[in-house]
Amino acid sequence: MKYIFSFALIIFIFTNATNAQFFQTGQDPSQIRWRQISTEKFQIIYPEEFGKEAQRLAFILSKVYEYGSKTMNFDPRKISVVLHTRTVKSNGLVAWAPKRIELFTTPHQQIYAQDWLEQLALHEFRHVVQMDKIQSELPFLLKFILGEQAAAIVTGAYLPFWFLEGDAVVTETALSNTGRGRMAAFSMEYRAQLAEKGKYSFDKAFLGSYKDFVPDHYKLGYWMVGKSREKYGAQIWSDVVHKVGNQPFSITPLNSVLKKQTGMNSKQLYNQIFDDLKTYWQKDSNLQSTSSSSVVSPTVKNYTDYLYPEFYKDSFIVAYRTSIDDIGRFVLISPDKTEKVIYTPGTVFEESVSVKDQLIIWAERRADIRWSHADRSVILVYNIETKTRQEIFSENKLFSPVISPDLKSFAAVEVDPENHFFLSVFDINSGKLMERFHTDDNQYFFTPCWDEKGEKLYVVSLSSKGKYLASYDLQSKHFQQITPVTFGNLKNLVFTNNQIVISADFSGSDHLYSVDPASHQIFRIYEAKFGADYPSAVNSKNQILFSNYSALGHRLSMVNLNDNSNHYKVTDISLKSNKLADNLAAQEKGIPDFANNDSIKYPSKKYSKLGHLFNFHSWAPAYIDVNSYEIRPGVSVFSQNKLGTAETRLGYNYNIADRTGKYSAAFNYSGWFPEIDAELSYGDEASNYYQITNTLNQQNQVIRSDTTVQRFTWNEMTADFDIRIPLDLSRGKHSVALFPEIKYSFNKVTHNKLTPDNFYSGDYHALTYRLYYYHLLRQTSQNLMPRWGHQFDVIFRHTPFIGNDLGSLSGIQSVLYFPGLTKNDGIKIYQGYQEKIFNQNHNFSNFVRFPRGFQGFQNNRMYSLAVDYRIPLAYPDISFGKLVYLKRIKTSLFYDYAWLSAPILDQNDKIIPNHYQFEMNSLGVELTSDMNILRFFAPIDLGVRSIYLPDSESFRFELLFSIDFNGL
Repeated sequence: MKYIFSFALIIFIFTNATNAQFFQTGQDPSQIRWRQISTEKFQIIYPEEFGKEAQRLAFILSKVYEYGSKTMNFDPRKISVVLHTRTVKSNGLVAWAPKRIELFTTPHQQIYAQDWLEQLALHEFRHVVQMDKIQSELPFLLKFILGEQAAAIVTGAYLPFWFLEGDAVVTETALSNTGRGRMAAFSMEYRAQLAEKGKYSFDKAFLGSYKDFVPDHYKLGYWMVGKSREKYGAQIWSDVVHKVGNQPFSITPLNSVLKKQTGMNSKQLYNQIFDDLKTYWQKDSNLQSTSSSSVVSPTVKNYTDYLYPEFYKDSFIVAYRTSIDDIGRFVLISPDKTEKVIYTPGTVFEESVSVKDQLIIWAERRADIRWSHADRSVILVYNIETKTRQEIFSENKLFSPVISPDLKSFAAVEVDPENHFFLSVFDINSGKLMERFHTDDNQYFFTPCWDEKGEKLYVVSLSSKGKYLASYDLQSKHFQQITPVTFGNLKNLVFTNNQIVISADFSGSDHLYSVDPASHQIFRIYEAKFGADYPSAVNSKNQILFSNYSALGHRLSMVNLNDNSNHYKVTDISLKSNKLADNLAAQEKGIPDFANNDSIKYPSKKYSKLGHLFNFHSWAPAYIDVNSYEIRPGVSVFSQNKLGTAETRLGYNYNIADRTGKYSAAFNYSGWFPEIDAELSYGDEASNYYQITNTLNQQNQVIRSDTTVQRFTWNEMTADFDIRIPLDLSRGKHSVALFPEIKYSFNKVTHNKLTPDNFYSGDYHALTYRLYYYHLLRQTSQNLMPRWGHQFDVIFRHTPFIGNDLGSLSGIQSVLYFPGLTKNDGIKIYQGYQEKIFNQNHNFSNFVRFPRGFQGFQNNRMYSLAVDYRIPLAYPDISFGKLVYLKRIKTSLFYDYAWLSAPILDQNDKIIPNHYQFEMNSLGVELTSDMNILRFFAPIDLGVRSIYLPDSESFRFELLFSIDFNGL
């Protein structure tokens, strides 16, 4: 049984590895000059202008290495770290085929009270420990067969995301004075869900839902890993990782370790942990005397957030609304709680929206036309009354803009390419820089606001000892600390009535506080049940507006600022002790000391892109087609350089059905503005023909005919060279891209001893010109397709050079998307037209699609139409044991049509084009479901298609199956 399962697992591994061979995050601009720092444990690859911060990071990583692996009982081997500094993304990741760390170095406005590079180092290094421990403990044979991808595959097969990320969050929390585990907002979603909706099933908590909001796997994992470590010791998860690596063909290694040490599997452990949390949080909530407030946002059925609220004309409210069934939009809410959409922006950065009078200002992500790691932030200003929009560009990255009281300027947090942080003021009309402040120790700033006269800016600042509230006087240039430093999360301040109102979580939940900038006195003015955030200036009734969290999202609430009944003076803003975090910290070696990070100067040298073009990392005893996600017998070897710009694939592919083999080599380079693909293959191809053998009598009359299938083979060599330019033209709510492409193809067919004499032979040289374009409205998880959009694909192929003439092919395809009767229904209309000119059987393959239920057919001209109406039917969120978790059931009604003008062969085997015309029709229904099988995280789309063919009055049925690896 063990060996049968092992074989099945290998097949599963190879099938799922097709998507994971080249994990790409994108490319940096080609003009970057790269350098590297090599220490004993890390190779840091960085743009040359980032040298000072790269030196600091090298020091940070060396400190983290001493502390980050104790509870996993493993010291990892040396690894490369690639820094992406030209992007506005704020993230980090560890990939393992090839193995490296990638860090996106720009901090965002929601980071907790610790330096961003320190946060990244603590969290991502833990992933290195996890992965390298598995890699080192895998059986030698598995590593010999698969290379680096062995660890990635085994990890993906056995270790859930909630463990990988939860263990890393536990580490960042235990090895610091802060970390997400100590942030109130990190537990807020679960506290609200357990109190108002109850505990979800384990599968729903892990695999998500299209119906309800489910906290992500970082949060699930923190409580699962943290609580189990607290009760059973840190060794439990080290043992899990050890068993996964040491016994990769065990059926359920994670559950077997948990069962042995806790008496429970992961599902039972989840139920116990979250039952205990629900009891604890209910008791804690009952002890609080929460303040009362009035809800002023519309009643919602689906999870909806109303963020960044502001009074407009005293009684109306402007807010940014996001929901599970709609993209983010600015809305205007009337006193009767009705709302209308004002404007739909693009991707809005966190904590980067403010409103002043009739103006809305925000920071929005804008993609670079070519380089995914060169996107930028753009400041947009929208006038509610005139319905006009203004864009403001800066050479640096800008976040959290806020308009001055006189509407002539705005302040923002500014970050330059070297990660210097500024509190800056710009002219709102010209975008010209007017004022810039920078602390000597390069402190990061959060969510600034103006005083009522526009003379001072108030801001949260981050030092090495935590966050604090400060002021900056624009006249005297004086920067003053107002509150003590805290590891609590201070955020989203507003100045009103000579006081600063701010959201803070140092007491264990996000409450609202007022701070007197003159006396520095602090009062709690609103005690939230789960979390209060985004306070805004008061209206004429002295009411303050804010976002109040519930299990259905952030609702808008109001309280009277003059009501002192719930005001409570605060004398200590130190972060409240967190029992779980403290117990986890006690299991570790201590907290790394990142002070004196300039005490060591690491040698730096040039990093050659050409010299590191190839990095062979993985291989497999099978041929893996990374384009079609297919696996066949053979051999594959893979290379990807550390900058993610060059990919190489070598392989031998054996076709079992045809009993033929083919060698191939492919290379892709995306480090230049045009992207280049080259591929060469050589080997055998096979087919069959029908041979008729007649038996004659004495009069030479046919008395019997026997038809036999004769197999034949031939030799074929193909070479392709492709140049394309992937242009990202996305703006605002629209995803837009243009892909011009030119491709050269060479094909040579030669006979062998099994090839019929009349079979095609020779060679051809073909050119393909192609232009693909799409313009789609962004969509949410509930949308089955974009509500609006269009795609166009234009192609022309011909053989202008010496060799066989295959004629030409010209064609165009389009897809149009329209909204259906309800929010998540959708209409998709496909149309395609092609023309072929050819004078032999060997010609270009079809470009446009055939109606469902029909196979391809040779033609000179063809028009194709397909209309689909897709409808979600139900969101069951039901588990059938461990086998299936069913999330969504959906259907599609379709009608397909095609008109063809087809050729025939005359008696002399000469092609007569456009000899006759005919039509094809089909209609039917698809019933499909989104599910997860065996708790594998990638969602599976499984269903059936029923097709009715009116011309033949017949039915056909097809099984539909696909895996969305983008869901990983």
